[in-house]
Amino acid sequence: PAPGVWRPTPPAMAPFFDPWLGQMDPFVVKSPTQFDPGAPPPIASNLYVEEFNEVRDYGVNVGSLRSPQQTETALFFSDVGIGPLQAGLRDLVTRRGLDISESARLFAAVDLSLADDLFTVWRAKFDYGWWRPITAIREADTDGNPNTTGVPGWTPFLVTPPYPDWPSGLCGVVGVTSTALTRLNGDGRLDLNLTSAAAGVARHYEFAADLKQEATDARVWGGIHFRTADEASIVIGTQVANWALDHHFAPAN
Repeated sequence: PAPGVWRPTPPAMAPFFDPWLGQMDPFVVKSPTQFDPGAPPPIASNLYVEEFNEVRDYGVNVGSLRSPQQTETALFFSDVGIGPLQAGLRDLVTRRGLDISESARLFAAVDLSLADDLFTVWRAKFDYGWWRPITAIREADTDGNPNTTGVPGWTPFLVTPPYPDWPSGLCGVVGVTSTALTRLNGDGRLDLNLTSAAAGVARHYEFAADLKQEATDARVWGGIHFRTADEASIVIGTQVANWALDHHFAPAN
């Protein structure tokens, strides 16, 4: 362990979950490093300090600066990325009256892109091994940056998942979904309904930008990601989805 290096996080102290995902052969992109995000902001940078302070103040479990609406958003995105997303896709093709061919194309384009996005994100997590906010904030007195101060016992609002911070898994999913559906819908709209059991609410996202922004904010407000980890994954998901649609799912003659 060293400053910036990921290590298991409380409470479970579990090892890196499924690091082999980053070694998979993708379905539609060329390799899991084709859309590599590069390294996270270095600890000595002003951007790192800015994001450190943001997640420290807004992502903490007790005594946070979060508003009630921000807390709801953090909860909302804690569980919508898998099952609820697929329910949203089924709802979309039903409401829009897509036939069997159009529906098959949509599900294949979105879900194969999601798989390749996951491989890309997990490869970057494996290659860069960047520490989570809970570690960075608790260990800040040892990070070599005089502008960060350690907070012993700092605990995030959401439980930190057992894998590195950089980049974000959930935001990669959002990047893929928002990009693919906007292109496939053909009218510039996302038109996606999502329901979160954790937050107990349903939300409608008319446009991709709204979903991307809320997901990025949510992971910071939940205390489990630095902001650029989310932003980098939105870009990865967008790149993967565009590649898939440009090379594999164009309309047939």
